[in-house]
Amino acid sequence: MIHFLWLPAYRPPTLNQLMRGTLKARIRLAKECKQFVGAYARMQGTPPATGRRRVSLTIVLKGRQQEADVDAYFKSLLDALVHHGLLLSDRVEHCRLGDVTHTRLGVPGTRVYLEDLP
Repeated sequence: MIHFLWLPAYRPPTLNQLMRGTLKARIRLAKECKQFVGAYARMQGTPPATGRRRVSLTIVLKGRQQEADVDAYFKSLLDALVHHGLLLSDRVEHCRLGDVTHTRLGVPGTRVYLEDLP
């Protein structure tokens, strides 16, 4: 089964954003990501993980926003998903990385697809 999580007008911080800048700014970005994921997961009724899941993303860009590398969004997003129980862990036994696509069609934000795997 595939569960869908919509984060309107939000993109998770990239790995570069988490590795550069002041420690205070990096902590703020990670905390903000956890708050967004937790709030929207509760509002949308996304069920907690019971086994392994594949995580895929669609990033909807607007205007002159640039695409990031395909692996750039996963660090903060996986940590937030684990924190809220939407993934059991981000280790290989419980998580598979899916596709990352970018589009400019639709409302800007992030679509997270959580696919339950056998």
